[in-house]
Amino acid sequence: MRILLLFVAGSLALCAAPGAFANRVPFNELANGDFEQGEAFWRHFGNELAIGPADGHGDAVYCKYPDGDLLLRQVVDEKQFPGWDPDLNAKLIDLSAWVLCEDLSDGPTSAVEFQIDWWYTQGDDPPQDPADGWSGWVTINFAQIPRYQPSKWLQVFPFEWNTTLFADFQPRWISVECRLIQGAGETVWVDDFELYGKCIPEPSMLATLLTGLSGLVGARLIRRKYS
Repeated sequence: MRILLLFVAGSLALCAAPGAFANRVPFNELANGDFEQGEAFWRHFGNELAIGPADGHGDAVYCKYPDGDLLLRQVVDEKQFPGWDPDLNAKLIDLSAWVLCEDLSDGPTSAVEFQIDWWYTQGDDPPQDPADGWSGWVTINFAQIPRYQPSKWLQVFPFEWNTTLFADFQPRWISVECRLIQGAGETVWVDDFELYGKCIPEPSMLATLLTGLSGLVGARLIRRKYS
C-alpha cells in the first residue's frame, strides 16, 4: 500500500508540473500566422500595415512608415480547439514569433512587444473591450538581445509557458497582440506567429492516470483476496 500511495503522489505531482505539458500540440490557434493570406484574420492599428517578401520567410509584416508604431491583433475562440473545457482548472499558453530588425544604428529604439488579453464569457459572439484580464506587455528590445545581428531572423517566446496567466480558469476568448516599435531609419519585421495551449490536467493524461490507478488497486485487492 505504501508503494501505491507513493505512485499516486508522484503521478499527481507530474500532472501538476508545468513541464509535464511543455511539449507542443499540433494545433496552432492563430489563423494566417505566416501572413501568406495578406491581412486576413488580423486587425491593425497605428501606422499603415505593410506585407511583403522577407528573405527566408516568404511574406512577413512590417510598418510602412519609419519611426512609427504598428499594433497587430487577433482574437481566438478557444472553444474551437481540442481540449478546451471550462471545468478544468488551468491553461498553459505558448506564443512564438519570428522577429527581425534591419538596422540598429540608432541604439535601443526598435523593439517588438507582445501581450495577451482574455475574456471569461462563454458567449459565442466575439467579446468587446475592455478585456477581463491581460498579461501586460512583454518587450523584446533588439539592442538588448545578446549577440543579435541586424537583418537576421530570431524566434522568440515571450511567455514561455507562463503558468500564472490562467492559473485557475479556462478562458473562452484570447486576444494576441503584437506591437512593432521602429526607430528612425529602421525597419522591424514579424512573421510566423504560433499560439499553442494546453489544459491542466489534460483529459487524456487524466484518463490514463485513473486507468492505471484502477488497475493497481484491482490487482492489490485480488492479491489480498487469494493470499
